[in-house]
Amino acid sequence: MSDPNTKSRVYRNTIQLVFSQVVSVPVSIALNAFLARYLGAADFGQIYLATTFASLAFLLVDWGQISTLPARVVTDLQRAGDYLGTAVLWRLLGAVVVALVLLGGTYLLGYSSDFQAVLAIVLVSALLTSLISACQSVIIGFERTDIAAITQALQPILSALLVIPALLLGIRLLGVLGLQAVSLVLVLLIIVRALPKVGIGRPRGNIAIARDLFIAGPSFLAFALIVTLQGNIDAVYLSKLAPSEVVGWYAVAKKLVGTLVFPATALGAALYPTLARLAKTDSKEFNKVTADALGMTALVVMPVALGCALFPDIGVQIFSREGFRPAESNLRVLSLFVFLLYFTMTLGTVLLALNRQRAWAMAQFGCILVSLGLDPLLIPYFQTRFGNGGLGLSIASVISEALMTIAAFILCPKELFTGNLGAKLLFAALGGIAMGAVAFALSALPSLIAAALATLAYVIVLVAFGCVPLSQLRALQLQITRKLSRAT
Repeated sequence: MSDPNTKSRVYRNTIQLVFSQVVSVPVSIALNAFLARYLGAADFGQIYLATTFASLAFLLVDWGQISTLPARVVTDLQRAGDYLGTAVLWRLLGAVVVALVLLGGTYLLGYSSDFQAVLAIVLVSALLTSLISACQSVIIGFERTDIAAITQALQPILSALLVIPALLLGIRLLGVLGLQAVSLVLVLLIIVRALPKVGIGRPRGNIAIARDLFIAGPSFLAFALIVTLQGNIDAVYLSKLAPSEVVGWYAVAKKLVGTLVFPATALGAALYPTLARLAKTDSKEFNKVTADALGMTALVVMPVALGCALFPDIGVQIFSREGFRPAESNLRVLSLFVFLLYFTMTLGTVLLALNRQRAWAMAQFGCILVSLGLDPLLIPYFQTRFGNGGLGLSIASVISEALMTIAAFILCPKELFTGNLGAKLLFAALGGIAMGAVAFALSALPSLIAAALATLAYVIVLVAFGCVPLSQLRALQLQITRKLSRAT
């Protein structure tokens, strides 16, 4: 068995990040609904366009430090303040450069002065988000996710508290964006006050650290850019080969998929600093922790993917089934994508901890080639035959992710896949069969009730096979109860 302290730390950190997402995701969805309803399609489109530009530009500002900072800090805690100070100075200087390039570029391309005003405020928010991310990354280097979890949950809540009343009072686009920036300032102040409590010293710039981050960043940066680029390629093809409403159906499906994968995202964020430390200090423990994480992934992903396939109407109802019903078909196909993505994200975290990010980025580049080859073939076919080109894009996404999963298994050391992973997969499959059977038997009931009972059947199977010890469930219940009591 692996070190109980390490397992407990990863388990606790994952639960904290999942809990923060459970709080923040519904608030974010509600906030976006208010923005779209009160600002209208044109202003909401300007926000989307400006955010898209800023997100891509700030990948260059961050320079892969969301991965490199925790990995460096976890093995050199005494210099955490130097790492933070260097990262902050880096981002301030980088933000000035990308702001000048973006604002100048949009001016030369003929974008209106109104849009440039929107872009300027969005860039300020992007800088604040980047500074918050730098603080969170250094704190995670201490193998702590509690502060990151709190700030991740707090940001959309503060934004909603400021923005929603403003919308009701009639404040328009620029004022709303300014209030969102104010909410980010508040979050930044909160996380800065927490730094000394973690043990992070006074932030200071360091040339040697800056050089190290510059050298280590490009491979992580390339991976992030490739992932972002693939999504843009898919969107461009779909917008050119299918009507606008089809793009909307697919966008809803992808938005819902994004909410379903947050447990895997939380696991990766909690796992990475621990694996980065163990990769340098204890390879045997590294293998054991990875095996435990893969087993956890197998048990968690099954009900998530099956829920996506069996009950897609629950998610689509948030956006209106009347207008987005075809998105349900996309979700059923993308349930395979979700199943594969959980393993890809966990194995990708392992590869990053092993400093194999370049090979991993090259594998991701293969997905771009798949999109370039399959998108123009599958989208028109499914648009002609079924009136939903998004189905073709969904199938292309599944094929791409299958190739990524195979590549991840090939690139990872073979000793990671020993132990009880096969047993966990078998028990997850048995639980999935029980979940599917209950869903089929209760198909006449409302989807929410059927989904809850089907998921309960899955949990019962896992408990029966000892995959989820009752002691862990009691400990989790006690932890949640304590957090709620403190909050109250």
